[in-house]
Amino acid sequence: MDLIGNALNGHFLGTLVRRADAPSLKSIRLAVAYVTKMDDIFELAGKRSVPLTLYALADGDFPSPSILRKFVESNRPSWQLHLTRDFYHPKIMWFVGIGAYLGSANLTDGGAVRNLECGVWLDETELARAGWDAQLEAMLSVIAARSTAATREHLRAFEGLKAEAGSFEAQRRKFRAAVDRALANIAGVEPPNDPTAMRGGGAARKNFVQEWQNGLTILRKITEMFSTYPLPRWVRTDVPLSLVQDQATEAWYHENIRSTGESYDQIQKLHSANRADPDSATRAVFADWVKHADEERYGAWVNDHPLEVNRLLQPDELKRLDRSRLTRILSFTHASRTHARQIRNEDLGLPRGSETSMEERCDLYAKMLLASTSEGGKKVGEILDFVLWGDAAVADPAERIWAAISTSDWSIPHLGLNSLGEMIGYARPTAYPPRNGRVSKTLHALGYEGIVW
Repeated sequence: MDLIGNALNGHFLGTLVRRADAPSLKSIRLAVAYVTKMDDIFELAGKRSVPLTLYALADGDFPSPSILRKFVESNRPSWQLHLTRDFYHPKIMWFVGIGAYLGSANLTDGGAVRNLECGVWLDETELARAGWDAQLEAMLSVIAARSTAATREHLRAFEGLKAEAGSFEAQRRKFRAAVDRALANIAGVEPPNDPTAMRGGGAARKNFVQEWQNGLTILRKITEMFSTYPLPRWVRTDVPLSLVQDQATEAWYHENIRSTGESYDQIQKLHSANRADPDSATRAVFADWVKHADEERYGAWVNDHPLEVNRLLQPDELKRLDRSRLTRILSFTHASRTHARQIRNEDLGLPRGSETSMEERCDLYAKMLLASTSEGGKKVGEILDFVLWGDAAVADPAERIWAAISTSDWSIPHLGLNSLGEMIGYARPTAYPPRNGRVSKTLHALGYEGIVW
């Protein structure tokens, strides 16, 4: 169980969505009164191909027309929006198979970042132990009986109401000014977080940078620890140690977590067992890998692929970035390969249900990225050059990564945190050990604290 309070305790709703990004996710069921923003949840439902159901208040202002449009114009029949008119105020976010948030936060910018909120997260085991999963089912049944499925007609009605509301805005602003004057001596006017936090600044950015720097420090110390171990004879002497230790921990992760289904419970169990002495747990990982490292399985991922990606990500090579070069970068970057497998066939220009090799998917993924442009006019080569080598513009790489995943100037679809964190490790391995989602889960499972996974 975790307490989620935004700026009250530094735990934000967004971390729960990332936590729910696991193979055990079965569906997403939301009962939330006020809804204007849920891009990360749409992305998660699409990535994991799971049903998504939202029960929302319909009062003319909420939900926003963009949310209505996303549901009613989606080609996914399992994405369903149900509307209810009044006497409705719950905030339930149930990631079935992972856990549930029960609290005060709406699906808005305020609920996600700016407001002081208070809620609890219970994983699926805790829900079942308390019998709350059955109670949530019963609650959702009651809500469903008071709701109506959203249609395109509802979307047109909301769009009409939004246009009509413009005539009342001047009166609304006048009333808000009167309220501000009358209640000027009451504290709490300033938001606890920067209102632009979800667009590249504020507390969300600060938390991300702090967590990234914490993880970087741990990975650097782990790499230094690994330097005390003799390497298998098949490891090339010119391979940076940060890349070798990355594969040593990959082997441990595969054996202890991935092979068990990558369950949240398994990672938490390992964290609890190792948190008293994570360094000893890490030493055991390295000692075991040195003895049993499999050249056939890991040889290319230690000796060949990282060095090829390193070459292709150098500044001069990025100036010549083309489909062939980008395909090789994506093919030899673990997070990018995984994402290529998860992208819908339709988004890659493939017929639904068609089967393709990983190499073909990475090639089509490269084509997609090269065709993308950020709202700030940046192409994928410029974004990679900025994130990997933009020290003169922004000294801290965590700040550059944040810009590339969270700001309209720099971000493009399907180029995310895990790929960029791994690529900067391949491009500059002596300064920045690779980090992707698997690395974060591994650090947490080994017992290290303060890692968002």
